[in-house]
Amino acid sequence: MAEQAAQLSASQAGSGSLPPLPGDPAVTSLAADYHLSIQEAQRRIGWQEPANQLGEELTVALGERFGGLWIDPDDGGRVKVGVVAPVTAAVAAEVDGLAAKRQLGGIVDLVPVRYGYAWLEAANAWIGKAADAARVASPPTTG
Repeated sequence: MAEQAAQLSASQAGSGSLPPLPGDPAVTSLAADYHLSIQEAQRRIGWQEPANQLGEELTVALGERFGGLWIDPDDGGRVKVGVVAPVTAAVAAEVDGLAAKRQLGGIVDLVPVRYGYAWLEAANAWIGKAADAARVASPPTTG
Protein backbone atom coordinates (compact mmCIF):
# COMPACT_ATOMS: atom_id res chain seq x y z
CA MET A 1 0.00 0.00 0.00
CA ALA A 2 2.78 2.45 0.91
CA GLU A 3 4.58 1.62 -2.35
CA GLN A 4 1.42 2.37 -4.36
CA ALA A 5 1.06 5.68 -2.54
CA ALA A 6 4.66 6.57 -3.38
CA GLN A 7 4.09 5.72 -7.03
CA LEU A 8 0.89 7.76 -7.14
CA SER A 9 2.64 10.66 -5.44
CA ALA A 10 5.47 10.46 -7.98
CA SER A 11 3.08 10.51 -10.91
CA GLN A 12 1.24 13.48 -9.47
CA ALA A 13 4.54 15.27 -8.93
CA GLY A 14 5.39 15.09 -12.61
CA SER A 15 7.39 11.90 -12.82
CA GLY A 16 6.28 8.87 -14.76
CA SER A 17 8.82 6.69 -12.97
CA LEU A 18 9.45 5.91 -9.35
CA PRO A 19 10.60 8.84 -7.23
CA PRO A 20 14.26 9.14 -6.31
CA LEU A 21 15.16 7.14 -3.23
CA PRO A 22 15.35 8.97 0.12
CA GLY A 23 19.11 8.25 0.33
CA ASP A 24 19.77 9.67 -3.15
CA PRO A 25 22.44 12.40 -2.75
CA ALA A 26 20.38 14.82 -4.84
CA VAL A 27 17.43 14.34 -2.50
CA THR A 28 19.41 14.66 0.72
CA SER A 29 21.31 17.67 -0.59
CA LEU A 30 18.14 19.48 -1.69
CA ALA A 31 16.47 18.66 1.62
CA ALA A 32 19.44 19.99 3.59
CA ASP A 33 20.01 23.08 1.44
CA TYR A 34 16.39 24.23 1.53
CA HIS A 35 15.30 22.76 4.87
CA LEU A 36 12.78 20.42 3.25
CA SER A 37 11.46 17.06 4.32
CA ILE A 38 12.90 14.11 2.43
CA GLN A 39 9.46 13.53 0.90
CA GLU A 40 9.23 17.11 -0.37
CA ALA A 41 12.77 16.92 -1.75
CA GLN A 42 11.88 13.66 -3.55
CA ARG A 43 8.80 15.33 -5.03
CA ARG A 44 10.78 18.32 -6.30
CA ILE A 45 13.60 16.18 -7.72
CA GLY A 46 10.90 14.21 -9.53
CA TRP A 47 9.95 17.38 -11.43
CA GLN A 48 13.38 17.82 -13.00
CA GLU A 49 13.28 15.29 -15.84
CA PRO A 50 9.77 16.21 -16.97
CA ALA A 51 10.73 19.90 -16.74
CA ASN A 52 13.75 19.30 -19.01
CA GLN A 53 11.49 17.53 -21.50
CA LEU A 54 8.99 20.39 -21.29
CA GLY A 55 11.80 22.86 -22.03
CA GLU A 56 12.74 20.93 -25.17
CA GLU A 57 9.12 20.88 -26.32
CA LEU A 58 8.67 24.59 -25.65
CA THR A 59 11.81 25.42 -27.62
CA VAL A 60 10.05 24.00 -30.68
CA ALA A 61 6.49 25.07 -29.85
CA LEU A 62 7.23 28.70 -28.96
CA GLY A 63 10.28 29.28 -31.15
CA GLU A 64 11.76 32.73 -30.58
CA ARG A 65 9.12 33.50 -27.94
CA PHE A 66 10.62 30.84 -25.62
CA GLY A 67 12.66 32.59 -22.96
CA GLY A 68 13.99 29.61 -21.02
CA LEU A 69 12.87 27.29 -18.27
CA TRP A 70 14.11 27.06 -14.72
CA ILE A 71 13.11 25.67 -11.36
CA ASP A 72 12.82 28.33 -8.68
CA PRO A 73 13.87 26.87 -5.33
CA ASP A 74 12.78 30.04 -3.53
CA ASP A 75 9.21 29.63 -4.81
CA GLY A 76 8.53 26.10 -3.66
CA GLY A 77 10.52 24.57 -6.51
CA ARG A 78 7.97 25.77 -9.05
CA VAL A 79 8.81 25.52 -12.73
CA LYS A 80 9.16 28.91 -14.41
CA VAL A 81 8.80 29.37 -18.16
CA GLY A 82 10.09 32.59 -19.66
CA VAL A 83 7.98 33.91 -22.52
CA VAL A 84 8.95 36.95 -24.55
CA ALA A 85 6.37 39.58 -23.61
CA PRO A 86 3.52 40.00 -24.13
CA VAL A 87 2.24 36.69 -22.77
CA THR A 88 -0.95 35.97 -24.68
CA ALA A 89 -3.79 33.66 -23.69
CA ALA A 90 -2.92 31.41 -26.63
CA VAL A 91 0.68 31.02 -25.45
CA ALA A 92 -0.49 30.41 -21.88
CA ALA A 93 -2.88 27.70 -23.09
CA GLU A 94 -0.15 26.05 -25.15
CA VAL A 95 2.28 26.02 -22.23
CA ASP A 96 -0.42 24.73 -19.88
CA GLY A 97 -1.26 21.92 -22.29
CA LEU A 98 2.35 20.83 -22.67
CA ALA A 99 2.90 21.07 -18.91
CA ALA A 100 -0.14 18.89 -18.25
CA LYS A 101 1.18 16.34 -20.76
CA ARG A 102 4.37 16.14 -18.67
CA GLN A 103 2.29 15.93 -15.45
CA LEU A 104 3.53 19.36 -14.39
CA GLY A 105 0.10 21.00 -14.38
CA GLY A 106 -0.37 23.42 -11.52
CA ILE A 107 3.34 23.99 -10.83
CA VAL A 108 4.31 26.00 -13.93
CA ASP A 109 4.34 29.79 -13.94
CA LEU A 110 4.78 32.00 -16.99
CA VAL A 111 7.28 34.81 -16.59
CA PRO A 112 7.40 37.64 -19.13
CA VAL A 113 10.97 38.16 -20.35
CA ARG A 114 12.62 40.64 -22.67
CA TYR A 115 14.75 38.26 -24.76
CA GLY A 116 14.20 34.76 -26.08
CA TYR A 117 16.42 31.83 -25.18
CA ALA A 118 17.93 31.65 -28.69
CA TRP A 119 18.96 35.32 -28.42
CA LEU A 120 20.53 34.68 -25.00
CA GLU A 121 22.46 31.69 -26.34
CA ALA A 122 23.79 33.78 -29.24
CA ALA A 123 24.79 36.60 -26.86
CA ASN A 124 26.54 34.10 -24.59
CA ALA A 125 28.46 32.66 -27.55
CA TRP A 126 29.52 36.16 -28.60
CA ILE A 127 30.72 36.98 -25.06
CA GLY A 128 32.68 33.71 -24.96
CA LYS A 129 34.43 34.51 -28.24
CA ALA A 130 35.20 38.06 -27.08
CA ALA A 131 36.64 36.73 -23.81
CA ASP A 132 38.80 34.22 -25.70
CA ALA A 133 40.06 36.99 -28.00
CA ALA A 134 40.85 39.19 -25.01
CA ARG A 135 42.87 36.38 -23.38
CA VAL A 136 44.87 35.87 -26.57
CA ALA A 137 45.48 39.61 -26.97
CA SER A 138 46.64 40.01 -23.38
CA PRO A 139 49.48 37.64 -22.52
CA PRO A 140 49.53 36.55 -18.89
CA THR A 141 51.75 38.53 -16.57
CA THR A 142 54.24 36.90 -14.28
CA GLY A 143 54.59 38.00 -10.71
